[in-house]
Amino acid sequence: MRHLVTTRAGTPVQRDAKWCARHAAARAAAAAASRAAAVTGDAPHASDDAPPASGSALPYAAAGHAEGDSPQAPGDSPHGIGQRRPSSVAAPRSDAAPRAEPPARTPTARGPRKTVKSRTHAGPNGRRPRRGDQLEMRVVCESTGANPSWGGARRGAGAKRRGTRRVPHRARPLHKDTNPVHVTLRARAGLPSFRQQRVHAMLVRILHRQKKRAYAGEFQVVEYSIQKNHVHVILEAEDKTSLRSGASGLAIAFAKQLNKLLLRAKGKVWAERYHAHELGTPREVRNALSYVFQNYKKHGAVTFGHVVDRHSSAALFDGWAFPVLTFPDVEPWRTPPLRTWMLRTGWKRHGLLLPSDRPASRR
Repeated sequence: MRHLVTTRAGTPVQRDAKWCARHAAARAAAAAASRAAAVTGDAPHASDDAPPASGSALPYAAAGHAEGDSPQAPGDSPHGIGQRRPSSVAAPRSDAAPRAEPPARTPTARGPRKTVKSRTHAGPNGRRPRRGDQLEMRVVCESTGANPSWGGARRGAGAKRRGTRRVPHRARPLHKDTNPVHVTLRARAGLPSFRQQRVHAMLVRILHRQKKRAYAGEFQVVEYSIQKNHVHVILEAEDKTSLRSGASGLAIAFAKQLNKLLLRAKGKVWAERYHAHELGTPREVRNALSYVFQNYKKHGAVTFGHVVDRHSSAALFDGWAFPVLTFPDVEPWRTPPLRTWMLRTGWKRHGLLLPSDRPASRR
């Protein structure tokens, strides 16, 4: 609810109920102060004890207003016309007793208040760093003599390499069922040579067992070659999933059987994941077959005539240009029925294999 009041300039303004209540309280306080002064004899007028008349300007002067303010007329708002909002309780007149000074504050038992320093220090330009600014490590830069703008390539920084990685750990490409694959499994250092009769017989048993696996209809090993610290395999697979299952199953089975031969419960055999190279052309298939069968010559083995590697499947391979000779120490591996055209007849367009060929490095 709002009331209409008139200022000293004669302008009517509207005030809310709270404003009117505050000024009514100020008028009551001023009247109480006047009566108290009259009782003590400080005021020369004794008529202050009586309620002020409607036309008297004393309450307004006591409340801090000038004597020229218009008094409240009968029937108007309960507040004075032109009355301003008092800042405090009515002050006594000049002839009243002086106001006592407040007592001085005494220091507490805790002592003076400690000044808390900021946790952030000023930067080189003299201002405190703002949010998002990077604090400069001036102490470190001065002690080491490094460039404060860039730490530089420090000696020994970064993740440490765990040996030499030849096969990057990234997603393998898609595989086409019409292309054979050349897979290489490389062993870690410290293991004995794989070119032994027991290891060769173990690999042949693993290949025979793989024919009974769930992925046997989509994966098969065609040719192989065993070297001192790695194994070469040429295989066929229907898709990427069967290739991964068959190659991983071969690597896991070889590692488990080799640990049994070495009389150890467990241990890592392969240095890294298997390397797979897809053979996309007939010439590439011929070069891969020659590389696998003649790989023992690349690693320093001495041979003569038409003798081929006995730690491979070259003895019963039917793609030689001349009859070959070998000294098998285990049951030779017979090539299974081929599924891809490039392994059956495609590679033969570029000539049959010669026992005297010497493979070049693939890297």
